[in-house]
Amino acid sequence: MTEKITGRQFIMNILNGVSLGVVVALIPSALVGQLMQALQPIFPAATTIRLITSFAMSMLPAIMGLCVGMQFKLNPIQTSAVALASMIGSGVLHFEKSGFNLQGTGDIINSGLTIALAVVLARLIGNKLKNYTITAWNYLNQGLEDLLLLVILFLILPVV
Repeated sequence: MTEKITGRQFIMNILNGVSLGVVVALIPSALVGQLMQALQPIFPAATTIRLITSFAMSMLPAIMGLCVGMQFKLNPIQTSAVALASMIGSGVLHFEKSGFNLQGTGDIINSGLTIALAVVLARLIGNKLKNYTITAWNYLNQGLEDLLLLVILFLILPVV
């Protein structure tokens, strides 16, 4: 059974995890990326290092999901599901005929909302599904993506 937490503690855990994820994913890219850009004329491997830090920056939603999962002391399956839901919900993944494409860091607000929904589901379900937890989380992640899309379509778009 998961411990009871207040609404304030829930929000603080989400915000702490999101802010830690931003620091972990974006600061190295900003620092190392600029340094490698300056060294690129004399250090040919700098281009590869810049690409790697850019990839790390695109993984921001997943890192945020992992950090939030750690804040809530979720198990590894639940934490991974939160991270995957965050990647899908952020909009960083673009689907093309040739496969997936990562572009930018995604929308941090959408990531935070998706993470909050995923954590609520993880805490509600807990370990009740035993060995079927992995299968259930795959279906729930798809449901979170659909739910976020419905919220955007029916609540936000009519305002615009």
